This record gives sequence, structure tokens and C-alpha cells, in this order.
Amino acid sequence: MNTGSNMLENLSFSVNSVLPFFLLILLGALLAKINIAPKSFFQMANVFTFKVGLPFQLFYGIAGINSETLPRGSFMLYVAAVTILSFALVWGLAELAYHKDKAIIGTFVQGAFRGNYVLIGIPLAGMVLGEGAMHAASVVSIVVIMMHNMFSVIVLLVRGNAKPESIKKIIRGIVLNPLIMAILLAMPLMFLNIRLPEAAMRTVMYVGSTGMPLGLLSIGGTMSLAGATARLRPAVYGTIIKILLLPAAVMPISCLLGYRGEELLILLMMAATPAAASSYIMAAEMKGDGPLAANILILTTFFSAFTLAASIYILRLLMFI
Repeated sequence: MNTGSNMLENLSFSVNSVLPFFLLILLGALLAKINIAPKSFFQMANVFTFKVGLPFQLFYGIAGINSETLPRGSFMLYVAAVTILSFALVWGLAELAYHKDKAIIGTFVQGAFRGNYVLIGIPLAGMVLGEGAMHAASVVSIVVIMMHNMFSVIVLLVRGNAKPESIKKIIRGIVLNPLIMAILLAMPLMFLNIRLPEAAMRTVMYVGSTGMPLGLLSIGGTMSLAGATARLRPAVYGTIIKILLLPAAVMPISCLLGYRGEELLILLMMAATPAAASSYIMAAEMKGDGPLAANILILTTFFSAFTLAASIYILRLLMFI
């Protein structure tokens, strides 16, 4: 009886942790559909989210952690190794599957490899295991964001149609990326244990708390199913890799290596979150396959609602998190 009760409790917790994120996306789509908020509102909100909301969220998460409670150095190295191997695995599969259509490989790899770690992963970690997990996940973003941006540029350069002038623009954009700038500003405060005045940190927290809900509403409000059948087959394959194959490869190995609690949850957020909205933007700017990038974003966003809830449920049932 207790076992059945615990299973239901874990299922309820898992669904209630994940569902609000995707209900916000659906709400954004509904508000756009019934014209309560025009497309221009969501486009402006999207810019605000990625230039203000999420950078403030990251800054708060990194600057607010005590240097004595930082994630272990060995774990950060493992995160880097997982990121590198995941990227290599996806690129290798893409080369095998699309050796006759190399033009789509860059976009396919970026969409199937790069997750929405900041917008969904960090807040969801906090939802499942509390503020400590959110701070730890924010610190891990130092590695994740840097490597995701670097690898995305590499694969789109090698397997894309980017021109030299657009390459310079992309690299400049990465250097001036608000998320990376937020990380660089927060790191000295974290390592030196410098605490900003409480009023300043509360202000940062309040602004940062707008990032997740506004960003998810914007995804729903700007998402379009027009042309959804274009490049559908590779988009389906990319979706399977992103939300099924990568978690199935990363999580069992991580469990066998002894990772538990916050660390294991962070690894799940890295492996199983849907494709990043920025993957579509970068693909478009670097002359990649726009329809394919958009379809991977739509499909992974929809189906990850189920796979994330199921993953959290299984890990809680096993008492791994």
C-alpha cells in the first residue's frame, strides 16, 4: 500500500514540476491565437528575456552561491566530458545518416545536441530540489553555455553555408552574449565571496524571475506550424536523439558512476531538455536550414514535457534524486 502511495506521490510531483513550464508555452500560443497579445509583443518579450531576464537569473544564481558550496571540480570536468562526447556522438550519427545531404548536418547537429538548459533546465532543477540545486545548475552553466556556443559555431561552419562576414558577426555576438557577460560578471563575486547589498540582490532576483515565464510565453506566442512538414523526417530523428537517445546514454552511465541528487538532476537537465530557442536563431544567422531548426525546436519542446516528467519520476522512484 505504501509502495503504491509513494509511486503516485512521485508521479504527481514529477508531473506538477514539469507541467507548468509547458502550460506557459501553450498559454503563449493561445494568447497569440486569440489576439490578446500580438506577435510583436512576444517578439519584444523574447528579446527582453534573452538580453535581460535570463542574464539576471544567471547572475543571481552564480553570484548568490557560497564558494564553499560550489559543485565539485571533478563534476565540472565530467560535465565538460559529457558535453564533448554528446556533441561527437550526434555529429557522428548525422554524418552517417546524411552523408548524401551534408548541407543539413550543421543545423541537425546543433538542434539535436544543444538543449534549453538556461530557460528550462535551471528553473526546473530549482523546482525539483530547491534553491540550492538552482544555484548549482547556474554555476554549471559556465561550462555548458560556453561549450554549446563554441560547438554550435564549429559545426555550422564546417557543415553550413556561412560567409566570412557572417562568421565574424556570430563570433562577436557570442563574445557579447548577455548570458556569457552575466557569467563573467558573477564569477568574481562567487569566487571571492563578495556579497552585493541585499536590496541589489533582491532587485536582481526579481528581474531574473521574469526570464523563465516570459521566455516560455514567448516561445508559444512566436511558434508557428506553417511549413511544419518541411524537413519533417530529419526533425523527427533529431527529436529522438535529443530527448531519448542522449538521456538514455548519459543517465545510466552517470548513475553507475555514483552521481546522485543535485548532480544527477543537473545532468538530466543537460541531456533531456528540449532544443534551445537560440539554436534556431544561430542556424538562421549562419545560413543553416531554418525549417529544420524550427521543427526540431517545436517537436522537442512538445514531447519533452512527457520525457522529462517520466525521467524525474523514475529517478525519484529509485531514490536517486
